[in-house]
Amino acid sequence: MTIEGKYNFVEESVWKAPGWAPVTYFFERVSDGKRVAVPETWDLFDAKVAFDAKLIARKDVDALFKEDTAVS
Repeated sequence: MTIEGKYNFVEESVWKAPGWAPVTYFFERVSDGKRVAVPETWDLFDAKVAFDAKLIARKDVDALFKEDTAVS
């Protein structure tokens, strides 16, 4: 799923034990592939099942990348 053609929503699982895989969510910038983790407090899922790009504004994702750059 892409937000206005600038960011991709990425879901990543790492299998650590049989039958259990924690899932981490990221926004990935299309231009350079840089990723920033989605804050756990953000509710981005329609009916808690599927990612819905309409639930997040691009300006909020822009702010996440700016904040990450300032911290780095």
